[in-house]
Amino acid sequence: MLARDDLRDIDRERTEFTIETLKLNRDVLIKARSTAFVSYRARLREYVDLRGVATSEELARLVNSFGSMPHVTVWAEMKRQRASVPDLQELFAEAPEALLW
Repeated sequence: MLARDDLRDIDRERTEFTIETLKLNRDVLIKARSTAFVSYRARLREYVDLRGVATSEELARLVNSFGSMPHVTVWAEMKRQRASVPDLQELFAEAPEALLW
């Protein structure tokens, strides 16, 4: 992922404008995204732990639950940025199929 400092000036200005205009860094949204991250990570850990013991129906229900969780953009970013977050790198290495969910 590119940090804001790595963006071209015009892209950085657009990014800052969008964040400000949409108020994306309000405390309530930061907390909601943080909670979503923890929930997605826990659900992925649960999937990895259950893969060898759960029925295919139980695993399918767990996989399908990812689509109904709030803040799907958090899940997309977790997949995209997995290489820079050791916990995620490990989980996705154990369950690479999760990248397709």
